[in-house]
Amino acid sequence: MIERVLIAVDDSSSGHEATEFGLEIAEKQQAKVTFFYAIRPVALSAWSADFTQGEVRSFPFELNEAEQAMLDEAGRRADARGVAWNVEIAGGDPVVEIIAHADAIDADLIVVGSRGRHEVAGSLLGSVIGIVLILVSRKDRDYELPFGTFLGAGALLVLFFGTPALRWYESFMGVK
Repeated sequence: MIERVLIAVDDSSSGHEATEFGLEIAEKQQAKVTFFYAIRPVALSAWSADFTQGEVRSFPFELNEAEQAMLDEAGRRADARGVAWNVEIAGGDPVVEIIAHADAIDADLIVVGSRGRHEVAGSLLGSVIGIVLILVSRKDRDYELPFGTFLGAGALLVLFFGTPALRWYESFMGVK
């Protein structure tokens, strides 16, 4: 049974979908929700080729208006579903902070959006997240990793390196 859900919130469309998905599960399981938001101390602009454009957040970290509105909206959605919730905020790398906080609150489920990645990159990211969660979880080394993770990685390798790999194999085997 799921008792504690950590929902990593952001203001992207996939972040909104993740919030709804996490709240749906929490409502069905009568679980408590922690909305978690990680503030990057230095937010670099992705459009800058040399990553020199960015914003340095002052410490202690305070939410700006958009961030506060995003968390308020998540709370309203939880209230509408009758789900108990709280908000936790941390400064640092979101991936590291999400995993650390989920462990600290003993979360049974972590719900995150795709951070706006393309579908192929999202599949790879999902595989990496699955492996990381298994490594940081309390499972022993005999835990069975779903085969789909390896299928996804194999599909990406074929997508990006399939033709060169096939040509190398043919030349290696002497096939013309």
